[in-house]
Amino acid sequence: RLVREQGGIHLIVEAIINAPPVSSISQSSFSNPGAEGCDALAHLSASNNANQKVIHDAGGVHAVLGVMRKNSGDVNSLVKACVAVSYIAANSKVNKLLFMEEGAVRLIKGNMSAYRDNGEVVAHCMVALGVLAAMQKNSVVCKYFLEDGVAGAVVEALASHPLNMAVQTSGIECLGHVVHKSRAMQSQAGPDAVQIAASCLSCFKSDRAVVIKGLQALVSLCMDNILNAQSLSSIGGRDLLSSLSRLWKASPDVQTGCQRVMLVLDALDAGKLRDNGNDDDASSDESDYDTSREGDLEKEEKDRAKMALMEDETFGRDGRSEEAPVGAGNAQQKQKEIRVYGSLNPSNWNPTPNEKAMYCIYRNCPCGRTLPPGWHNDGEEWLDTDDEEAEGNEGG
Repeated sequence: RLVREQGGIHLIVEAIINAPPVSSISQSSFSNPGAEGCDALAHLSASNNANQKVIHDAGGVHAVLGVMRKNSGDVNSLVKACVAVSYIAANSKVNKLLFMEEGAVRLIKGNMSAYRDNGEVVAHCMVALGVLAAMQKNSVVCKYFLEDGVAGAVVEALASHPLNMAVQTSGIECLGHVVHKSRAMQSQAGPDAVQIAASCLSCFKSDRAVVIKGLQALVSLCMDNILNAQSLSSIGGRDLLSSLSRLWKASPDVQTGCQRVMLVLDALDAGKLRDNGNDDDASSDESDYDTSREGDLEKEEKDRAKMALMEDETFGRDGRSEEAPVGAGNAQQKQKEIRVYGSLNPSNWNPTPNEKAMYCIYRNCPCGRTLPPGWHNDGEEWLDTDDEEAEGNEGG
């Protein structure tokens, strides 16, 4: 707050804009003003809507993308610029739209392709793309992501780094955001994406965060897409879900995810999964059922309503879960989960075993436990009343 009030954000943005390209900096100097400026903006914008707005007004979006363009040959600059994009755009529809209008999607996707063998760059690029796609309408996603083949690029990256935990975690989450409720993006990802998502779940099934993101991705890929759903069924999707359900029987989030995917497979087997895989949804976010199809429409509507309810509980009312950018300035792929399931910031709450048994910080959780002391529900999200910056911030 003090940095913002004293005009520090404007100074940082100005320094980034005036920073010379990395190639022109003396070899004896370890300083990289553009990259360090991006790092500073990422820290300042993390879970702080007021700072995000000032960064927007100061031209920070243009400055960060300028670092990517000027220093396309420097890994450090690209990584820190991607981190800055993730935090500046998180929970800010205005900043997301400005980034996309400035060409961020094409630029980041191009860097991901250029550094396809560098897991660190690829992972950070996919985090940034996932943040930009989250909470967006289908028409927006199609406008900025479809033409550049982002879904295909993410699938290719996941296939190229099957054992890289950071790439798999960021990629599977990005895939879920990009294709969610977008029939055109589902088709672009195709059955290969389903098989890769299932492989990721099998390989990293002991990691709860990866499992939850993978299940979300499967629902996003297979909902209302018969071809993708058939692909999941043909590779033993039910067996995979049963295995995950047994392994994570104490996790309500994993259980809910497994149930959602299972409902899609049940609809497929019953012949009640509508196929919109080839429809163009660039101008429409919803489509009607095929009224000529015979069947129990009332039961079908109830099944879909159940899936929609479970989806809202997991993804939020707007249909996409909030994003979890990679930690700013940290080359290690640590995830800072910001309101993924309605929580403010779980990493800030370190309960004892007794407290963990007594309290729960998740929205719509069926466990029946109460909120920890100092937490309350304002009807939309959890806010920590002890956090001075939290009140009034969409993302905490």
